[in-house]
Amino acid sequence: MMPLAFAVAITHFGAVTFDCFPWPGHEVGSWRIAAMPGAYLQIQQTIIWAGVGLIGLLGVKKTFAR
Repeated sequence: MMPLAFAVAITHFGAVTFDCFPWPGHEVGSWRIAAMPGAYLQIQQTIIWAGVGLIGLLGVKKTFAR
């Protein structure tokens, strides 16, 4: 039960976070969640792009490690 509750909570927090982020083609606040203030938005962008870059690098590593 606890892993399911954790997964639901993480999914919810992730959706709220991504709705506050100005993705190309996405209207911020489309789920009626206000945009984050400037300083927090910069921190959020850094965390998200670092994660995206890390996932990309892990894929490249896996490809060339064969």
